[in-house]
Amino acid sequence: MTLEQKLQEFDREILSTKQALRFYEQKEKIVQSEIKRLMRKERTHRLCVRGGMLEHFLREPELLSDDQVQELLTLAFRQEAVVLKLSRMLAVVKERDRRTIPEG
Repeated sequence: MTLEQKLQEFDREILSTKQALRFYEQKEKIVQSEIKRLMRKERTHRLCVRGGMLEHFLREPELLSDDQVQELLTLAFRQEAVVLKLSRMLAVVKERDRRTIPEG
C-alpha cells in the first residue's frame, strides 16, 4: 500500500469516526432531554398529589388565598412537634438511602 493510499484510508477513518461522534452526541442530547422530561413529569405528579393532600385538610380551600394558606403552613411548620417529626422522618429516609446505596 502506498503512502497516498494509507493517507486516504486514514482520512476515511477520521471521517467515519467524526460521523459516529456526531451520532452519539445527538443521541446523548436526546437521552438528556428525555431524562429532563421524565423528571418534570415526576415533579408535576408529586406537586399535584401533595397539593391534593393539603386541600384535604383545608376546609373550603377555594375560599382561602395563597397568602392565607402560606400563613397556615408557616404556623404549622413552626410547631416544635412538627419540626421534630420532620427531622426524624428525614433522618430515617437518609439512613435507609445511605445503607442501600453501594459505596464506590
